[in-house]
Amino acid sequence: MNDSTPLLGQVTGHIPPTEFDLFLQVVEPPWPFITGRSLFLIRTSLAITMTSILALHLALEILSGNGPIFVFRLMNLAWTGQCIYMWLTSYWTYLSALTNAVWRHPYTPSCHHHTETLSSLLFGCFLRTTSFPSERNVCVFSAFHTFYTATMVLPFAASLDYFTTQSRKHPLELVLNTANILVALAELGLLNSVAVSSSRRDQQRMLVQTLHLALLAAAYAKIWVWIGNDIVNGPGRELDSRLYGGGWSAVNVVASLYLGWWMMELAKGRVMERWRGRVQEEEWEEGV
Repeated sequence: MNDSTPLLGQVTGHIPPTEFDLFLQVVEPPWPFITGRSLFLIRTSLAITMTSILALHLALEILSGNGPIFVFRLMNLAWTGQCIYMWLTSYWTYLSALTNAVWRHPYTPSCHHHTETLSSLLFGCFLRTTSFPSERNVCVFSAFHTFYTATMVLPFAASLDYFTTQSRKHPLELVLNTANILVALAELGLLNSVAVSSSRRDQQRMLVQTLHLALLAAAYAKIWVWIGNDIVNGPGRELDSRLYGGGWSAVNVVASLYLGWWMMELAKGRVMERWRGRVQEEEWEEGV
């Protein structure tokens, strides 16, 4: 496995991408002191640790009789989303570092005159499934962008709700809600090169993602929460305090948190832009 992730071309100085390709940016470390190998090890370690904590939390909830409510609590959904995201990006980082290229070429049979066997068909299916996604696939790109945004923003909403409304705080839940925020901040500052600018295109993306998050928050607060409440406590009962049922105010909270997240990504983008310019200037001086 190479020490540096080669996704972004053979650019000296480990310069982050200038074009908005989210699939590349989430697997490219933003700073030169984090190599591709280090990033893979960090992501894999986080994925294993987070999944273990999630499994332990689920087991304790089932043993205590709270299993049915598990999938309806926002903090559990946020943590599960972060686990899925961490495993997915760990795998993509591994692919990029192992193959020294981005797997963006769809599988095609090598020769038409060869008879396809079951093994070749299965291998082709594997390649199609594991190929590195392309930003040209608009549906996949939009879905992953929304998933990324929700994975980064919802932990803040879950932790805010937990620390402000829950009077009895279980130790493991404290760990989950604290780590939720820390993992999201580590992802922003250390583990990817995702950043935004004040350009019209990035502002349009922000509006689209705000709409997507608002729809997700409304679906959770107005539909999913009440389905869970009916299952756990019975139809027509008062909303369980363990559920985040802020109604339409939940939409405002999530939208406000996303605005704050967007501002942090904007600040990060400006820092990376200045650093990129300094690296290029040093390279130019060395060439002269």
